Amino acid sequence: VYYSKNILNLGIWYRGIPISKPTPDYANNDALVFLMGFNIDRFKMGYSYDLTLSKLSNAVSKGSHEISLSYQFCKLKKPRNKKRLLITCPKF
Repeated sequence: VYYSKNILNLGIWYRGIPISKPTPDYANNDALVFLMGFNIDRFKMGYSYDLTLSKLSNAVSKGSHEISLSYQFCKLKKPRNKKRLLITCPKF
């Protein structure tokens, strides 16, 4: 799930497939990912935190932090026909 407003991007993801269990003792839940980012012209800066859900608990791993910084050198071309664009990709 993403939410974007002006320069702010927020998101939350679930990583894992809880309905697929290769073995009975394998939960197949990995993490919840929380994302926050900013877009200013061609610069993008973001921070995400992975909250561990698997047997490797947060007491052991403390989750995972990630910081990203990017700059887009070329100018993107806007699509000519907007009717083709049904679902937009996340900008972050």
